[in-house]
Amino acid sequence: MDGDRLSGGVAPLFDRLRTTKSWAEPQPLATLSRRELYESIRHELSGLLNVRSPLPADRYCSQPLTVLDYGIPDLTALSTRNTDDVKRLGRFVARAITAFEPRLAGVEVTVTPLDDQSDLLLSCKARVVGDPSGEPLYLTVVIPSHGGAGQLLSVELPPEL
Repeated sequence: MDGDRLSGGVAPLFDRLRTTKSWAEPQPLATLSRRELYESIRHELSGLLNVRSPLPADRYCSQPLTVLDYGIPDLTALSTRNTDDVKRLGRFVARAITAFEPRLAGVEVTVTPLDDQSDLLLSCKARVVGDPSGEPLYLTVVIPSHGGAGQLLSVELPPEL
């Protein structure tokens, strides 16, 4: 294990199963480098934020979530011009990340309308569990008005990682 590996950077099960590393390695992809970990988190969040939970929006933040509730509620009823709806969206995203990405802690989400007032920018700050640097992870998600109502299209991590 090299010095860039993180003690909390455990690869998700499906990443370990689809490894291209040699099966001769004692624990293929058991731990990840910082870059691999952040890429894995980016991949998982991209999937999470693009899946719609079957749980109705009015119950999403008020009850414990299970694997059956994976994703975020349907956003078609929310308006990007309504400040209460924008705040609800931020709560939905923070709740989903907290519930379904255990490698992140202290999740904070803010939602900001972009210049044209129809697209939204989600900014998320979180701490990576097991990262000894203590540096927070920042990610952004753009929600375009033209790409389908509230469809989360991209998750970007800082390029220096």
